Amino acid sequence: MSRFALALAFTLIAVSANAQTDPRTNTGGQPWMPTVPRSGGPGVSTRAVQHALVGEHAPDFELPNAAGERFRLRESRGGWVALFFTDRREDLPRIAGLAHTLDSLKVRTLAVCPEKVHALGAWSDEAKAPMLALADERGDISALYGLWDNVRSATRQGLFLLDPQGIIRVALLGQKVSAPSLPGLVQSAVEDL
Repeated sequence: MSRFALALAFTLIAVSANAQTDPRTNTGGQPWMPTVPRSGGPGVSTRAVQHALVGEHAPDFELPNAAGERFRLRESRGGWVALFFTDRREDLPRIAGLAHTLDSLKVRTLAVCPEKVHALGAWSDEAKAPMLALADERGDISALYGLWDNVRSATRQGLFLLDPQGIIRVALLGQKVSAPSLPGLVQSAVEDL
């Protein structure tokens, strides 16, 4: 009987030590974020996965732009921001076309792409697009926004429209946005405030 009680006590201690809590109810320490395994390099590593939700502040991040300079998302507060996520550099011309439309609506365009800085730099020099391309080489920021596809080990496409305070007003996950639908989407988000 005492062995059973001792085993039960150790089990309860182990379970409570490894318990995960909802980030909205976690009151102390660092917020809980689930992790997913990530391959590459020696051993197994993990990537924090989170979900950016409409009505919440967009998670801040820092990434290098196409020129290799560090950019923080919070630097773009004060104006509307369209934060695109793409799974490959070949989609950047499409987003650049959308950036022209967004620029006329006074919305800044950021494109997060899982490429190296020098690859984005070569594209940016050639394209001269009215947007800022950001290198998320390892996909950590796409995982932070809930756009990491663990099965394919790749970023899923998506769009987050942020208001001037940095609050997410629109979130389209795993979808491409077309040019004809974009002005209406932005206009409805701005008018809803």
